[in-house]
Amino acid sequence: MSLYEFTDLTVGTSAVSLPSESITFNGHKLDSELVGYQTLNVEGRSSFTRSLSTATGLADGDLFLSSRIESNKISVKYMVSAKTNSDFNTLNDTLNKYLQGNEVAFNFADEANYTRYGTVTANNLDNAGQLSTTGVFEIKMSDPYKYGAAKNASGTTSITVSDASLSFAQGFDTIVLTNKADVSKIVLTVDSYTLTLVGSFKAANVYTIDYTKKTVTEFTPSTNVKKSVNATIDINNSDIFEAKIKNGTKITSTQASSIVLSYRVKAL
Repeated sequence: MSLYEFTDLTVGTSAVSLPSESITFNGHKLDSELVGYQTLNVEGRSSFTRSLSTATGLADGDLFLSSRIESNKISVKYMVSAKTNSDFNTLNDTLNKYLQGNEVAFNFADEANYTRYGTVTANNLDNAGQLSTTGVFEIKMSDPYKYGAAKNASGTTSITVSDASLSFAQGFDTIVLTNKADVSKIVLTVDSYTLTLVGSFKAANVYTIDYTKKTVTEFTPSTNVKKSVNATIDINNSDIFEAKIKNGTKITSTQASSIVLSYRVKAL
């Protein structure tokens, strides 16, 4: 992407218009919060690399086994300017402070509806010691995807996902199941994947399958008690955290009075 045109950066004024690639990192709008800072251009956010696993056989070429999207790196080039050494040091120190944190949320002004997650691995000034210079900080995205806003789908004993933007299989955030009767076993399926809970489960109890944290919790409204039920999972039938959702995926539990799926569409 090309550099943005900008006028002289006048410290202490807000006359400079924000670039379309203006970044918000860990809740901080760098271009508007830092007087003397301006994003110039961003590289890498539209890129991806796919690695292949292959085997050599007797025939020509290789035998395809699998593939994976690798982690991504985004580089943000910026300009910083100040009138005095003290002001410059304060600006640089504050920028470094804002760029701390592991796997934090960030997004760009022209993609306000998408959120990425990453860690700043480097921040370097091109001409250290000058009161006006450019610099670059690099964000490593262990998860290469960007995520849209949270969406929900709900039903009673089953849900059929209807979302054309889910064009390929992906993970979800949570499935929340409310139990409709006292039972000794709860079975939940996501297409061919199954979660089986065996024990004593009361009517109106709420069970949350957290796909990201890989946990199952039980909430009992009558006692206001929340606890983990991971220990009650039948290991032989609990491949639920391998499940993916896409347009048309069916989620079912005959023991449920309601099922709520929460997810965010991801894209490269």
